[in-house]
Amino acid sequence: MRVPWKLCPARASGRLTGAIKQTATAFAGQPLGERVAAGGFKSVTRIVASDPTMWAAIMATNRDLISQQLASYLRELQRFKDLIDKQDQAGLFETFSKAQVRRNRLNQQSKDLFYDLFINIPDQVGAIAGVISRLAAANVIHLQVLELRDEINGVLQLTFSTPADQRRAAGVLNDYEIIERGDQE
Repeated sequence: MRVPWKLCPARASGRLTGAIKQTATAFAGQPLGERVAAGGFKSVTRIVASDPTMWAAIMATNRDLISQQLASYLRELQRFKDLIDKQDQAGLFETFSKAQVRRNRLNQQSKDLFYDLFINIPDQVGAIAGVISRLAAANVIHLQVLELRDEINGVLQLTFSTPADQRRAAGVLNDYEIIERGDQE
């Protein structure tokens, strides 16, 4: 299985896999801790609930790039640890301030540059694959499962760089309940 790196957030998967392992170790024998962390933590770790065969293939296919990015991530974590160990309040403040600015830009950029479709999708095996197979020529630049729970419809977010691509996809998926977001031409 060869999966292009740009289509899959493998970096996020590696981080989340480690976070799940660390959390499980930290809360070993403490069921209350797991329950308290469960809500938000479960939401941000959904990606590692997917098929391990797929993620192993993504990692193998993109070994060099992922290894480089993990090394960079480890350097950043070490820098952050050093700030904490040195009790460098100014450095920590600066780090969090810069991160806040970058995070806030994400929201602004998505409002200005992208065109989204939000699709209600049934809780059925193969439902997401069915949508994706119909969008082969639709130039989807980002796909995210926003909500997917047992026995209720989920929400699939599809992002496009142009209103034309967004309209083309909406036409292909006209039998789904769709909400559009983004400037219209």
